[in-house]
This record gives sequence, C-alpha cells and structure tokens, in this order.
Amino acid sequence: MSSKHIVIRRLTCISPTSAVIALGSEMSGGIQDVRAEDITAIHSESGVRIKTTIGRGAYVKDIFVRRMNLHTMKWVFWMTGTYGQHPDDKFDPKAIPVVQNISYSNVVAENVTMAAKLEGIPGAPFTGICIYNVTAEVVKSKKPI
Repeated sequence: MSSKHIVIRRLTCISPTSAVIALGSEMSGGIQDVRAEDITAIHSESGVRIKTTIGRGAYVKDIFVRRMNLHTMKWVFWMTGTYGQHPDDKFDPKAIPVVQNISYSNVVAENVTMAAKLEGIPGAPFTGICIYNVTAEVVKSKKPI
C-alpha cells in the first residue's frame, strides 16, 4: 500500500541523528504527493532525506518542499539510491525504484557542512529534481549551537 496526499506544515524539529523529513527506506508501495512547508529545524542531520535502493521497487514522486529555515546540520538535502542492505539474497534486482518530480524552494540554511549529497542509481536516474532559491552557509566544521 502506498502513502499519498501527505501534508507537513509548521513543523519545528530537533533531530541530531536523523533527518527532519525522511522519505523512503523500507518502502514497497511508494510515496506520492507530499507537501511540506514552513519548516524550522535546529541541530539535525539533514533537512530532507530521500532514501531507496535497487530491489525495493516502488516510487518516491511529486514531493514539494518550501519555506524551510535550517540551522546547524550536516546536509541540507540528501537523496540516495544506495540506502541500506537487503535482509537476504532473495531480493529482486530488477525492482528499480523511481524517484521523480522532487522540488525544494525558498530554503535558508546556516551552519551546514555540506549543501547536498545526491546519489542516484546507475541506469535509472532520478528525474525532475528542482532546487530553487536556496541559500546555504557551508562551513568546514559546524559551529556550536
């Protein structure tokens, strides 16, 4: 079963070991039509993280995030097509996940060590990725909170 039509609004978050918003991982049905806006985060690993891998199948699509204020984190955006390991060798290597139509806009991030970490899937690129009007203050090492 998929997860659809999700709204995340006016969220304030402290998440030092994880993402403020995380989509994917052990999904089998897919994630579609997520709207997140007016998000404030302090001392988090990443702002938005999308995670999947070959063998999971399904999809992450039509994700729209806007108006984020982020303070003190490792990554602003993190998307990976190589997340985790499979529980056994019976996974389907032909089950390729689809990641498409991802939009981030009006994001301000300060005191971050990397603006983005984007890792796709060879032969099955993530498509329709739009990062617009983003300001990120990147530092060599995070300043204390």
